[in-house]
Amino acid sequence: QTLIFFLFHFKLLILIFYALFNIIFASLFTFYGFLLMIDETDKIILRLLQENARISNAEIARQVGLVPSAVLKRVRSLEENGVILGYEARLDNRKLDLSMSCFALVMTGEKPGTLEIGRKIAKLAEVQEVHFTVGDFYYLLKVRVADSDAYNEFVRKLGDLGVKDVRTTLVLKTVKETHQLNLGAPPN
Repeated sequence: QTLIFFLFHFKLLILIFYALFNIIFASLFTFYGFLLMIDETDKIILRLLQENARISNAEIARQVGLVPSAVLKRVRSLEENGVILGYEARLDNRKLDLSMSCFALVMTGEKPGTLEIGRKIAKLAEVQEVHFTVGDFYYLLKVRVADSDAYNEFVRKLGDLGVKDVRTTLVLKTVKETHQLNLGAPPN
């Protein structure tokens, strides 16, 4: 009778431990993205959406060999898990009088590792990208403006935010510009 009591409680303890283990590690793995398994079909869907975010579920379904409802479920899962961050229209900057593109290396007076000024820079409309870097400069910016006068005004704004030095590289011609990620070669 004591042995049965011991075995029952031991088995119960094992079940509780197993349940807690699964809850804790499943939440950790999901948080760090380990449980989100992206298979080849998901990669094909992501490639198609990167090429044309307005593609219909029916067209994706036709190309991957699934029914549209299955494609919708996969796309929603990719959105909910933060793989798909959003959808944007690509605009021609030249047709919008924003033909001057440049990269700026920015030095600030802030303590290393603080991003306070970088966050302020990111709010400026002229800035398309802000990257915190290691090296002689704190930030690498991608900037689009109409002309040199507009860029001069932008640099003045940077000074108002606490920027100490700016080194600019003017883009003469863009050969390639994309936000598409390399998801490997598509299957044959």
